[in-house]
Amino acid sequence: MMGMLILGHRGSSKRAPENTLRSFQYAFEEGADGIELDVFLSKDGHLVVTHDENLKTLIGINVWTRRLNLSELKKLDFGDGEKIPTLDEVFENFGQKFKIINVEIKSTGIFSDGVEKKLAECIRKFNLTDKIYVSSFNVLNLNRMKKIAPEIKRGLLIDPKCTLRGIGFWIRYLKVATLNLETNWATEKRLQKWNPCKIDYWIWTLNDPQKLSWFQDRQVTGIITDYPSRWR
Repeated sequence: MMGMLILGHRGSSKRAPENTLRSFQYAFEEGADGIELDVFLSKDGHLVVTHDENLKTLIGINVWTRRLNLSELKKLDFGDGEKIPTLDEVFENFGQKFKIINVEIKSTGIFSDGVEKKLAECIRKFNLTDKIYVSSFNVLNLNRMKKIAPEIKRGLLIDPKCTLRGIGFWIRYLKVATLNLETNWATEKRLQKWNPCKIDYWIWTLNDPQKLSWFQDRQVTGIITDYPSRWR
């Protein structure tokens, strides 16, 4: 498939435990252009890769990512013996393998816990500014990233439950590179609405190859999928 970026959703998340090094390796082997992953800060200030702040759904234990030090998080089994990776580990292992890594900041709060500063430092340390897209549902996270590291590309995630009001303003104000839309929410009308902003559309989470041509015809530039191998 030409002209569209394929990103593994939390890696190859239907083949290996999501957001683990093995999942990311499978995504690479399956031909993904990149991966999408999620970050939180641990209690002692490390960027750790996981989708959930509360880990009960993932590992069956009612613990909170932000309340544990990295050493404590590393003792937990995230499935099949996989451990939670730090963002440093992901960048060290995959920073030069993938064309793109989409890092989603998982935060809904008004105030920052310092994740944006840590993230910018990590990206710069590994010289990955050209490859990283930082996305979030929270416009405050993206605004802080814009101020801290304007050179790092940003993507605005749209909650399917939101209204359309104000999205155009945030696209322009935050100077985002991508608008990340849920598959069923990305209708013809909505895509046309923001075409004047000259922004790239990324679609999540697209697992049905029969829907691909519809998005290709509308100049969607990237898809995030649980099954990277289906698109190669």
